[in-house]
Amino acid sequence: MLSLEKDPHRLNETVINGDERIIVSYSEQRAAKDRHNRDKGIQRLRKACSSGKIKKQNVNQRGYNKFLVIENDVMVSIDEEKIAVDAQWDGLKSYVTNTDLPAEEVITQYHGLWVVERAFRITKGSLEARPIFHFTERRIEAHICICFVAYKLYKELERIRVSGRVGRVRQV
Repeated sequence: MLSLEKDPHRLNETVINGDERIIVSYSEQRAAKDRHNRDKGIQRLRKACSSGKIKKQNVNQRGYNKFLVIENDVMVSIDEEKIAVDAQWDGLKSYVTNTDLPAEEVITQYHGLWVVERAFRITKGSLEARPIFHFTERRIEAHICICFVAYKLYKELERIRVSGRVGRVRQV
């Protein structure tokens, strides 16, 4: 079995392809979650195996079915060695980057990615900014500007609502 150093205070970096880095971090909390999820999935597999509900046509390689072994097109069993190999990766998370940012900053930026993804979901969903096909640079920039202003307005209204500073609007 491969031995990996699992130190929550150390980041491991390796350069690949000349200009890319793989940064590997370890977290006890993530390791516990990985163990729990795998144990839960294997428990379901053991239950299905013992009841005889698993058949070859129902087995796929997604999820925890990767631990199953099919022998003679009939016998289905769980490969304990595959479980042990999978367990060695508990708590490890890798990031690939081509930036010069320090490793800690890469991870921080990645953890903030959900904010950007949420903004795109809001623009595409709530604001209904559907793809519009423009051909000139000026129109493309204008479209992006309108979407950005609409999103900024949306966020400002959301901030006001959350802070409770919603007042009456009246015509003067």
